[in-house]
Amino acid sequence: MFHSHLSVALVTALHKVRKERSEIAYRHFKTGIPDFPSVDLTIRPFSTTNKAYEHLLIVIFAKPQTEPAETLGEDVELASSVNQRVLDLEQELLRAEETLQITIEELETSNEELQATNEELVAANEELQSANEELQSVNEELLTVNAEYQMKIQEMTDLNNDMDNFLSSTRIGTIFLDTDMRVRRFTPAVTKEIHLLDIDIGRPISHIKHHFEYDDFLVDAEKVLQTLVPIVKEVRSRSGRWYSLRILPYRTADQFVQGTVITFVDITDLKLLNNELKIKSYAIDQSPSIVLIADPNGSIEYANPKFFEQTMLTREDIIGKPESMPKGGRLHIKTENVHDHKIRILFIDEGIGIPKETLARLGEPFYTTKEKGTGLGLMICYQIIENLQGTLRFASEFGLGISVEIVLRRTISLSRTTNSTSRGL
Repeated sequence: MFHSHLSVALVTALHKVRKERSEIAYRHFKTGIPDFPSVDLTIRPFSTTNKAYEHLLIVIFAKPQTEPAETLGEDVELASSVNQRVLDLEQELLRAEETLQITIEELETSNEELQATNEELVAANEELQSANEELQSVNEELLTVNAEYQMKIQEMTDLNNDMDNFLSSTRIGTIFLDTDMRVRRFTPAVTKEIHLLDIDIGRPISHIKHHFEYDDFLVDAEKVLQTLVPIVKEVRSRSGRWYSLRILPYRTADQFVQGTVITFVDITDLKLLNNELKIKSYAIDQSPSIVLIADPNGSIEYANPKFFEQTMLTREDIIGKPESMPKGGRLHIKTENVHDHKIRILFIDEGIGIPKETLARLGEPFYTTKEKGTGLGLMICYQIIENLQGTLRFASEFGLGISVEIVLRRTISLSRTTNSTSRGL
């Protein structure tokens, strides 16, 4: 923008003012321009108080006065200005070279450090890749383990649901106690006689009221925990119900004892039936009549005392086995119509049979094949059948069994012949 003759001096002056922060004035400065041979040049900072404008400078070109009242500046020759400017530029160039050299050295040092850092980063990257591969392997293992755990959790959930449904559906009252006699779990059936709620889990059983006429409840539970010997009792509730009480040790799969298990089974109906059976059994035992009970296969199960009194037999002689077949076998029973309005009943067993000399004497008074027998029983049978206008015959071959034929007169009309065979004894 300026003439080349003026620009060197102007740049030098601007540099000086910017550096020294003071005003510079040149009077009658020779411009080298024919139309304006000289000017008064003043350069000063725009503001010395406001930092916002401290980087701004004011350059004033004024027409020189013919006879100035005073000299505010000095006349400057172009050569001296140029020399000063050259000197300043050389110094700046020298400083720039020194700064450049230092910068180059710092860059070289930084480059070496960066190379070392790069090598470290490469090594770290390789380690990270190896670690990443290991993490992938660990992740695959974790996925496998997680899948296994998910299956285990599902199995545990199903097992827990099964156990909850079992405990809810069972009619057996059960209480699980820990080693401190605190409630761990219970079934709904037990709440009929013991005041238990879900919030009672964790409470001592001694704090819970019950309806049993059983004062040693807690004592027996602690005794089982100490001795590991189960206790079985029949206890009665205040409502009149009877229960079979069992107290057992709670054992884990590793055979560690971690408390006790108490079960209550309602046996009221069984108790009543047992009492009724006792009464009936007593009545049968005291009956003056002979009572003999056999199962569907013909095996004798019961005989009352009157039977043993009349027959002179013992329980070992008849209970559980037929006398004629001590080794077991089959008993065949056959019935059929015969002429003259008679019916024939035939018994054939697979026993040891009767020798011929013994068979011929059957029915004689006081003849018997038993050690304690009297022979009166068979004789009475003969007389009863004869009174009914019937006949009784025996046939046997020793070792092949015996057959008994009874023929009686029919009192009612039979429409068909009936054959039956008993089950094996």
